[in-house]
Amino acid sequence: MKKPTPLNMLLITTFWQDYETFKLMPITDDCPFIEVIYERHTEMLIVLNKHYKDNFHMVPKLTDTGDTELMKPNQSQRNNQKSFKEKREKLHTYTEYFMINKDEQAEFIAMFAVNHEEFDFEKFRTTPQEQQAPMMQVEKPGLVGKDGQPVKSTQKVNKKKKP
Repeated sequence: MKKPTPLNMLLITTFWQDYETFKLMPITDDCPFIEVIYERHTEMLIVLNKHYKDNFHMVPKLTDTGDTELMKPNQSQRNNQKSFKEKREKLHTYTEYFMINKDEQAEFIAMFAVNHEEFDFEKFRTTPQEQQAPMMQVEKPGLVGKDGQPVKSTQKVNKKKKP
């Protein structure tokens, strides 16, 4: 087996769970990893290896038309709160590694990233709470009165009294 060449990944900026972060992507065929991404909430470097293993997973059961098969109305939801049928399938799952030590993370990045000296990955190694706001803001709809105009917080909404 050919030994992989170090410095065969590229550091790039991306986003994960609505926050900016960094990722390493392979740039040579002999790179042993599919991708590496830094998860800011847990401060882990997640490494996905090219090698896979067979694992059993519960997957939604499909009808003949390809739709998810729902539970019958008289059946209650299962312990996992899912309202659809599942079946156990053997799937190829890529091997994952979760690096939690920041020094080991930096060592790994220096070993595999061709641009580790130019790319400032340290600026992303903070938890999102330290960041001002997520990258994408979800706009919440306001309350609207009968006339279709926004209701102000001091404005009372007329309720019909029951006879």
